[in-house]
Amino acid sequence: MKNLSLLFALFLSVVATAQDKKSVEIFPNNHPELLLGKTVKILPLPEKSRAEGYSNFATNVYGTDTYHKIGFKKSAAESLENRVFKVVPNELNKLNVIKLESPEGEIIYHAYNKYDDREYYFEVEGGLDIPEDFYCEYFQPGVDDGKKINRMSKNFWGTRVWVNNNLKTDKLEINMMFNISTKATKGITIIFDNGEKLEDPNAQLSGKYNDGSLENKDYVYMITTEREKKLFSENLITTVIFGKEKSPVDSDFPARHSEKIRGIVECGYKTIEERNKL
Repeated sequence: MKNLSLLFALFLSVVATAQDKKSVEIFPNNHPELLLGKTVKILPLPEKSRAEGYSNFATNVYGTDTYHKIGFKKSAAESLENRVFKVVPNELNKLNVIKLESPEGEIIYHAYNKYDDREYYFEVEGGLDIPEDFYCEYFQPGVDDGKKINRMSKNFWGTRVWVNNNLKTDKLEINMMFNISTKATKGITIIFDNGEKLEDPNAQLSGKYNDGSLENKDYVYMITTEREKKLFSENLITTVIFGKEKSPVDSDFPARHSEKIRGIVECGYKTIEERNKL
């Protein structure tokens, strides 16, 4: 009976953990067409942004008549928040115009901005069905020739993912490049959403002065173990600390950026696996 109680308590703990771990909305990036046919809910704005309203919602396909206008291309928060719509094809067949149809038949248009995920307001029912190489599109141009790769991702919250050949072994590897404003000269701690940490108190941080003053410092974290690979490719970074204290600005990672970083690492390792078969 005691063992049964312990198992039941463990089960409740696992369920609670799963419920606490919120899913992250995936930004469609270059593929707004992934939203077609999906049911979406418009997420509430942060309290500090409510007065500014939502950007780029209109009553016509050309975007000239702002929906419940309160400013230039700004719609009142209360007119859209938590409302549910179906994404349907627009009459111009333009991918950057998202046509929304409410259950009551109201039609609203949203000008999709692929350059700014802060203007992405949708929670997608059932999530997006993304293509396998979706996150690899965040890598910038570089050397990519068979087993020779030297490519870096775009910068998300001071973090880049780097796929390259090891200078000594020539094997393909992935390194993480972090940049944070700090007074510290050494030490890094990376915390993930599953509670696990990676810590190196002796990691030497690279800055211009390194004299104890506040400045942007860099650190290249080399992924060398299966545990590190699993953490970076399957979990979200929540916090990165240089030294012993968090930066008031840079240390806590927004989930939307962490999901991109995770996906880029995962796609990088899939690319390495494919190239190693050549």
